[in-house]
Amino acid sequence: MEQTEAWEKMMDTVRDPHPALRERRDAGEKVVGYFCSYVPVELIHAAGAVPVRMLQGPAPGDVAGAYMQPFCCSFARSLLEGLGNGTYDYLSAVVMPHTCDTIRNLSDLVETAAPGLRVMRLMVPTTVHTPEAVDFMVEELAALRPDLEGVTGNEAGGADLRESIRLYNRCRSALDGLREAGPGNRRLYAAYLALQLTGPEEFLDMMGRVEAGGTEAGTRRVAVIGGPVPQLEVFDLLEEYGMRVVWDDLCTASRFAAGMVAEDGEPLRALAERYLGRCPCPTKLDPANRREQELIAGIGESGAEGVVFAQQAFCEFHSFDYPGLKERLDAEGIPSVRLDLEHPFQPTGQMRTRLQALSEILGEGM
Repeated sequence: MEQTEAWEKMMDTVRDPHPALRERRDAGEKVVGYFCSYVPVELIHAAGAVPVRMLQGPAPGDVAGAYMQPFCCSFARSLLEGLGNGTYDYLSAVVMPHTCDTIRNLSDLVETAAPGLRVMRLMVPTTVHTPEAVDFMVEELAALRPDLEGVTGNEAGGADLRESIRLYNRCRSALDGLREAGPGNRRLYAAYLALQLTGPEEFLDMMGRVEAGGTEAGTRRVAVIGGPVPQLEVFDLLEEYGMRVVWDDLCTASRFAAGMVAEDGEPLRALAERYLGRCPCPTKLDPANRREQELIAGIGESGAEGVVFAQQAFCEFHSFDYPGLKERLDAEGIPSVRLDLEHPFQPTGQMRTRLQALSEILGEGM
Protein backbone atom coordinates (compact mmCIF):
# COMPACT_ATOMS: atom_id res chain seq x y z
CA MET A 1 0.00 0.00 0.00
CA GLU A 2 1.36 3.42 -0.91
CA GLN A 3 2.27 5.63 2.03
CA THR A 4 -0.28 8.32 1.16
CA GLU A 5 -3.01 5.70 0.87
CA ALA A 6 -2.03 4.14 4.19
CA TRP A 7 -2.14 7.46 6.02
CA GLU A 8 -5.46 8.33 4.36
CA LYS A 9 -6.94 5.09 5.63
CA MET A 10 -5.94 6.09 9.14
CA MET A 11 -7.41 9.57 8.61
CA ASP A 12 -10.68 8.03 7.36
CA THR A 13 -10.86 5.96 10.54
CA VAL A 14 -10.76 9.19 12.55
CA ARG A 15 -13.05 11.24 10.31
CA ASP A 16 -15.86 8.68 10.18
CA PRO A 17 -15.40 5.50 12.22
CA HIS A 18 -19.09 4.56 12.19
CA PRO A 19 -19.37 2.49 8.93
CA ALA A 20 -16.50 0.18 9.89
CA LEU A 21 -17.90 -0.29 13.38
CA ARG A 22 -21.35 -1.12 12.00
CA GLU A 23 -19.71 -3.75 9.82
CA ARG A 24 -18.10 -5.28 12.88
CA ARG A 25 -21.43 -5.30 14.68
CA ASP A 26 -23.07 -6.96 11.68
CA ALA A 27 -20.31 -9.57 11.70
CA GLY A 28 -21.30 -10.50 15.24
CA GLU A 29 -18.71 -8.53 17.21
CA LYS A 30 -19.62 -6.55 20.30
CA VAL A 31 -18.64 -2.87 20.38
CA VAL A 32 -18.36 -1.17 23.77
CA GLY A 33 -17.97 2.60 24.06
CA TYR A 34 -16.04 4.31 26.84
CA PHE A 35 -15.93 7.96 27.90
CA CYS A 36 -12.59 8.61 29.54
CA SER A 37 -8.92 7.67 29.51
CA TYR A 38 -9.34 6.29 33.05
CA VAL A 39 -11.32 3.34 31.64
CA PRO A 40 -8.97 0.34 31.12
CA VAL A 41 -9.42 -0.59 27.48
CA GLU A 42 -7.52 -3.83 28.09
CA LEU A 43 -10.39 -5.19 30.16
CA ILE A 44 -12.95 -4.44 27.44
CA HIS A 45 -10.73 -6.01 24.79
CA ALA A 46 -10.05 -9.10 26.93
CA ALA A 47 -13.80 -9.70 27.17
CA GLY A 48 -13.87 -10.00 23.38
CA ALA A 49 -15.38 -6.60 22.60
CA VAL A 50 -14.05 -3.73 20.48
CA PRO A 51 -13.24 -0.79 22.82
CA VAL A 52 -14.25 2.51 21.18
CA ARG A 53 -13.63 5.91 22.73
CA MET A 54 -16.63 8.21 22.47
CA LEU A 55 -15.05 11.05 20.50
CA GLN A 56 -17.06 12.93 17.89
CA GLY A 57 -20.81 12.88 17.82
CA PRO A 58 -23.08 14.97 15.59
CA ALA A 59 -23.73 18.63 16.27
CA PRO A 60 -25.91 19.00 19.38
CA GLY A 61 -29.57 19.11 18.37
CA ASP A 62 -33.00 18.11 19.63
CA VAL A 63 -31.88 15.17 21.76
CA ALA A 64 -29.18 17.08 23.62
CA GLY A 65 -31.43 20.14 23.84
CA ALA A 66 -34.09 18.12 25.64
CA TYR A 67 -31.73 17.12 28.44
CA MET A 68 -28.81 19.56 28.66
CA GLN A 69 -28.57 23.34 28.77
CA PRO A 70 -26.72 25.12 25.93
CA PHE A 71 -23.98 26.23 28.31
CA CYS A 72 -23.02 22.62 29.12
CA CYS A 73 -19.93 21.10 27.50
CA SER A 74 -20.72 20.80 23.78
CA PHE A 75 -18.48 17.71 23.57
CA ALA A 76 -20.73 15.87 26.05
CA ARG A 77 -23.85 17.28 24.38
CA SER A 78 -22.73 15.97 20.99
CA LEU A 79 -22.15 12.49 22.44
CA LEU A 80 -25.61 12.46 24.02
CA GLU A 81 -27.06 13.59 20.69
CA GLY A 82 -25.36 10.71 18.88
CA LEU A 83 -26.45 8.15 21.45
CA GLY A 84 -30.04 9.34 21.24
CA ASN A 85 -30.37 9.75 17.46
CA GLY A 86 -28.83 6.44 16.38
CA THR A 87 -25.36 7.58 15.32
CA TYR A 88 -23.89 5.03 17.73
CA ASP A 89 -26.39 2.27 16.95
CA TYR A 90 -23.55 -0.27 16.78
CA LEU A 91 -22.83 -0.08 20.52
CA SER A 92 -23.75 -2.97 22.76
CA ALA A 93 -22.87 -1.07 25.94
CA VAL A 94 -21.01 1.94 27.27
CA VAL A 95 -18.66 2.27 30.25
CA MET A 96 -19.07 5.61 31.98
CA PRO A 97 -16.59 6.53 34.70
CA HIS A 98 -17.29 8.93 37.54
CA THR A 99 -14.70 11.57 36.70
CA CYS A 100 -15.90 15.04 35.70
CA ASP A 101 -19.33 16.19 36.86
CA THR A 102 -20.72 16.33 33.32
CA ILE A 103 -19.85 12.73 32.43
CA ARG A 104 -21.02 11.59 35.86
CA ASN A 105 -24.45 13.12 35.27
CA LEU A 106 -24.47 12.08 31.62
CA SER A 107 -24.64 8.42 32.63
CA ASP A 108 -28.19 8.94 33.91
CA LEU A 109 -29.22 10.91 30.83
CA VAL A 110 -27.93 8.21 28.47
CA GLU A 111 -30.22 5.63 30.03
CA THR A 112 -33.18 7.91 29.26
CA ALA A 113 -32.12 9.20 25.83
CA ALA A 114 -30.95 5.78 24.58
CA PRO A 115 -33.21 3.19 26.21
CA GLY A 116 -31.98 -0.33 25.68
CA LEU A 117 -28.30 0.62 25.67
CA ARG A 118 -26.54 -0.99 28.59
CA VAL A 119 -24.76 1.55 30.80
CA MET A 120 -21.95 0.33 33.05
CA ARG A 121 -20.49 2.69 35.63
CA LEU A 122 -16.93 2.73 36.87
CA MET A 123 -16.09 4.55 40.08
CA VAL A 124 -12.63 6.09 39.75
CA PRO A 125 -11.11 7.40 43.01
CA THR A 126 -10.70 11.15 43.25
CA THR A 127 -7.43 10.81 45.14
CA VAL A 128 -5.27 8.58 42.97
CA HIS A 129 -1.74 8.45 44.40
CA THR A 130 -2.30 6.33 47.47
CA PRO A 131 -2.21 2.56 48.06
CA GLU A 132 -5.85 2.74 49.15
CA ALA A 133 -6.82 4.27 45.81
CA VAL A 134 -5.20 1.37 43.96
CA ASP A 135 -7.02 -1.13 46.19
CA PHE A 136 -10.31 0.66 45.49
CA MET A 137 -9.68 0.65 41.73
CA VAL A 138 -8.87 -3.08 41.76
CA GLU A 139 -12.24 -3.74 43.40
CA GLU A 140 -14.02 -1.56 40.85
CA LEU A 141 -12.35 -3.38 37.95
CA ALA A 142 -13.25 -6.71 39.51
CA ALA A 143 -16.88 -5.56 39.64
CA LEU A 144 -16.80 -4.28 36.04
CA ARG A 145 -15.35 -7.51 34.62
CA PRO A 146 -18.48 -9.72 35.01
CA ASP A 147 -20.62 -6.95 33.49
CA LEU A 148 -18.42 -6.95 30.40
CA GLU A 149 -18.45 -10.73 30.31
CA GLY A 150 -22.23 -10.61 30.38
CA VAL A 151 -22.25 -8.49 27.22
CA THR A 152 -19.87 -10.68 25.24
CA GLY A 153 -20.27 -14.13 26.77
CA ASN A 154 -16.48 -14.40 27.10
CA GLU A 155 -14.28 -14.44 30.18
CA ALA A 156 -12.07 -11.36 30.60
CA GLY A 157 -9.28 -12.77 32.71
CA GLY A 158 -6.29 -15.05 32.74
CA ALA A 159 -4.35 -15.42 29.50
CA ASP A 160 -6.81 -13.25 27.53
CA LEU A 161 -6.33 -10.26 29.83
CA ARG A 162 -2.55 -10.69 29.80
CA GLU A 163 -2.58 -10.78 26.01
CA SER A 164 -4.70 -7.63 25.84
CA ILE A 165 -2.25 -5.88 28.15
CA ARG A 166 0.64 -6.97 25.95
CA LEU A 167 -1.08 -5.75 22.76
CA TYR A 168 -1.90 -2.31 24.16
CA ASN A 169 1.64 -1.95 25.48
CA ARG A 170 2.86 -2.59 21.92
CA CYS A 171 0.49 0.10 20.66
CA ARG A 172 1.79 2.60 23.22
CA SER A 173 5.36 1.81 22.22
CA ALA A 174 4.45 2.37 18.58
CA LEU A 175 2.97 5.77 19.41
CA ASP A 176 6.09 6.73 21.37
CA GLY A 177 8.22 5.87 18.36
CA LEU A 178 5.95 7.80 16.04
CA ARG A 179 6.17 10.94 18.18
CA GLU A 180 9.95 10.73 18.22
CA ALA A 181 10.00 10.43 14.43
CA GLY A 182 8.11 13.73 14.04
CA PRO A 183 5.53 12.88 11.36
CA GLY A 184 3.70 16.23 11.61
CA ASN A 185 0.73 17.30 13.71
CA ARG A 186 -2.10 15.71 11.70
CA ARG A 187 -0.48 12.31 11.25
CA LEU A 188 0.66 12.03 14.86
CA TYR A 189 -2.74 12.84 16.33
CA ALA A 190 -4.59 10.76 13.74
CA ALA A 191 -2.60 7.80 15.04
CA TYR A 192 -3.50 8.55 18.66
CA LEU A 193 -7.19 8.83 17.79
CA ALA A 194 -7.20 5.79 15.47
CA LEU A 195 -6.10 3.50 18.29
CA GLN A 196 -9.10 4.66 20.32
CA LEU A 197 -11.48 3.90 17.44
CA THR A 198 -10.27 0.38 16.58
CA GLY A 199 -8.92 -2.64 18.35
CA PRO A 200 -5.18 -2.96 19.00
CA GLU A 201 -4.75 -5.58 16.27
CA GLU A 202 -6.18 -3.28 13.60
CA PHE A 203 -4.10 -0.37 14.86
CA LEU A 204 -0.84 -2.32 14.78
CA ASP A 205 -1.67 -3.44 11.24
CA MET A 206 -2.18 0.19 10.18
CA MET A 207 1.02 1.27 11.89
CA GLY A 208 2.90 -1.44 10.04
CA ARG A 209 1.83 0.10 6.72
CA VAL A 210 2.87 3.71 7.33
CA GLU A 211 6.18 5.50 7.63
CA ALA A 212 6.65 8.30 10.11
CA GLY A 213 9.19 10.62 8.57
CA GLY A 214 9.20 13.19 5.83
CA THR A 215 6.25 15.44 6.66
CA GLU A 216 7.40 17.41 9.70
CA ALA A 217 6.22 21.00 9.45
CA GLY A 218 6.39 24.05 11.68
CA THR A 219 9.39 25.60 13.37
CA ARG A 220 7.73 26.88 16.54
CA ARG A 221 7.76 24.10 19.13
CA VAL A 222 4.67 24.06 21.35
CA ALA A 223 3.02 21.90 23.97
CA VAL A 224 -0.76 21.44 24.06
CA ILE A 225 -2.63 21.03 27.35
CA GLY A 226 -6.31 20.21 27.69
CA GLY A 227 -8.98 17.52 27.78
CA PRO A 228 -10.44 15.72 24.77
CA VAL A 229 -9.38 17.14 21.40
CA PRO A 230 -10.80 14.73 18.80
CA GLN A 231 -10.73 17.15 15.84
CA LEU A 232 -7.64 16.94 13.64
CA GLU A 233 -8.50 20.42 12.37
CA VAL A 234 -7.24 21.85 15.67
CA PHE A 235 -3.76 20.53 14.92
CA ASP A 236 -3.99 21.75 11.33
CA LEU A 237 -4.73 25.22 12.68
CA LEU A 238 -1.61 25.17 14.85
CA GLU A 239 0.47 24.11 11.88
CA GLU A 240 -1.03 26.95 9.85
CA TYR A 241 0.70 29.31 12.27
CA GLY A 242 3.99 27.43 12.06
CA MET A 243 3.53 25.46 15.27
CA ARG A 244 4.74 21.90 15.67
CA VAL A 245 3.37 20.03 18.68
CA VAL A 246 6.27 18.35 20.47
CA TRP A 247 4.47 17.40 23.68
CA ASP A 248 0.93 17.30 25.03
CA ASP A 249 -1.20 16.51 28.03
CA LEU A 250 -4.47 15.64 26.28
CA CYS A 251 -6.77 12.86 27.44
CA THR A 252 -7.27 11.79 23.81
CA ALA A 253 -3.53 11.67 23.09
CA SER A 254 -0.52 11.30 25.40
CA ARG A 255 -2.64 10.95 28.55
CA PHE A 256 -4.39 8.00 26.91
CA ALA A 257 -1.07 6.40 25.88
CA ALA A 258 1.27 7.36 28.73
CA GLY A 259 2.90 4.58 30.71
CA MET A 260 2.99 0.82 30.35
CA VAL A 261 0.99 -1.78 32.24
CA ALA A 262 3.18 -4.28 34.06
CA GLU A 263 2.97 -7.60 32.23
CA ASP A 264 3.82 -9.70 35.26
CA GLY A 265 1.94 -9.92 38.53
CA GLU A 266 -1.81 -9.70 39.05
CA PRO A 267 -3.41 -8.09 35.94
CA LEU A 268 -6.16 -6.07 37.62
CA ARG A 269 -3.69 -4.54 40.07
CA ALA A 270 -1.27 -3.81 37.24
CA LEU A 271 -4.07 -2.01 35.37
CA ALA A 272 -5.06 -0.02 38.46
CA GLU A 273 -1.47 1.04 39.11
CA ARG A 274 -0.91 2.20 35.53
CA TYR A 275 -4.18 4.10 35.15
CA LEU A 276 -3.93 5.84 38.50
CA GLY A 277 -0.17 6.36 38.37
CA ARG A 278 -0.19 8.84 35.50
CA CYS A 279 0.02 12.59 35.97
CA PRO A 280 -3.35 13.46 37.58
CA CYS A 281 -5.93 15.19 35.41
CA PRO A 282 -7.86 18.22 36.73
CA THR A 283 -10.72 16.02 37.99
CA LYS A 284 -8.42 14.54 40.66
CA LEU A 285 -7.33 15.90 44.02
CA ASP A 286 -3.67 16.87 43.84
CA PRO A 287 -2.53 18.22 47.25
CA ALA A 288 1.16 17.81 46.39
CA ASN A 289 0.68 19.83 43.16
CA ARG A 290 2.11 16.92 41.22
CA ARG A 291 0.22 17.85 38.08
CA GLU A 292 1.84 21.27 37.78
CA GLN A 293 5.31 19.88 38.44
CA GLU A 294 4.96 17.11 35.87
CA LEU A 295 3.55 19.45 33.23
CA ILE A 296 6.42 21.92 33.67
CA ALA A 297 8.90 19.03 33.51
CA GLY A 298 7.29 17.66 30.33
CA ILE A 299 7.34 21.05 28.65
CA GLY A 300 10.98 21.58 29.54
CA GLU A 301 12.16 18.11 28.51
CA SER A 302 10.40 18.33 25.14
CA GLY A 303 11.97 21.68 24.29
CA ALA A 304 8.57 23.33 23.84
CA GLU A 305 8.90 27.12 23.63
CA GLY A 306 5.24 27.93 24.18
CA VAL A 307 1.98 26.35 25.34
CA VAL A 308 -1.49 26.18 23.80
CA PHE A 309 -4.32 25.42 26.21
CA ALA A 310 -6.94 23.61 24.12
CA GLN A 311 -9.93 22.92 26.31
CA GLN A 312 -13.61 22.35 25.84
CA ALA A 313 -15.70 25.45 26.43
CA PHE A 314 -17.60 25.33 29.74
CA CYS A 315 -15.30 22.60 31.12
CA GLU A 316 -15.22 23.55 34.78
CA PHE A 317 -12.28 21.38 35.83
CA HIS A 318 -9.93 22.59 33.11
CA SER A 319 -11.12 26.15 33.68
CA PHE A 320 -10.24 25.83 37.38
CA ASP A 321 -6.91 24.27 36.40
CA TYR A 322 -5.96 27.02 33.97
CA PRO A 323 -5.21 30.07 36.20
CA GLY A 324 -2.63 28.30 38.36
CA LEU A 325 -0.87 26.75 35.37
CA LYS A 326 -0.91 30.06 33.50
CA GLU A 327 0.65 31.82 36.51
CA ARG A 328 3.38 29.17 36.73
CA LEU A 329 4.12 29.41 32.98
CA ASP A 330 4.36 33.20 33.24
CA ALA A 331 6.80 32.83 36.12
CA GLU A 332 8.89 30.43 34.02
CA GLY A 333 8.84 32.83 31.06
CA ILE A 334 6.86 30.44 28.85
CA PRO A 335 4.27 32.23 26.66
CA SER A 336 0.86 30.64 26.31
CA VAL A 337 -2.57 31.12 24.79
CA ARG A 338 -5.94 29.54 25.51
CA LEU A 339 -8.39 28.17 22.92
CA ASP A 340 -11.94 27.32 24.01
CA LEU A 341 -13.22 24.55 21.73
CA GLU A 342 -16.81 23.79 20.85
CA HIS A 343 -18.34 21.01 18.79
CA PRO A 344 -18.42 21.08 15.85
CA PHE A 345 -15.05 22.83 15.68
CA GLN A 346 -14.82 26.12 13.82
CA PRO A 347 -11.70 28.29 14.06
CA THR A 348 -12.78 31.73 15.24
CA GLY A 349 -11.18 35.10 14.68
CA GLN A 350 -10.25 35.19 18.36
CA MET A 351 -8.41 31.87 18.04
CA ARG A 352 -6.51 33.09 15.01
CA THR A 353 -5.56 36.34 16.72
CA ARG A 354 -4.22 34.51 19.77
CA LEU A 355 -2.28 31.98 17.71
CA GLN A 356 -0.84 34.72 15.52
CA ALA A 357 0.32 36.56 18.64
CA LEU A 358 1.94 33.43 20.07
CA SER A 359 3.58 32.63 16.75
CA GLU A 360 5.10 36.12 16.60
CA ILE A 361 6.35 35.90 20.20
CA LEU A 362 7.99 32.56 19.51
CA GLY A 363 9.41 33.87 16.24
CA GLU A 364 11.16 36.70 18.07
CA GLY A 365 13.17 34.19 20.05
CA MET A 366 14.43 32.31 17.01
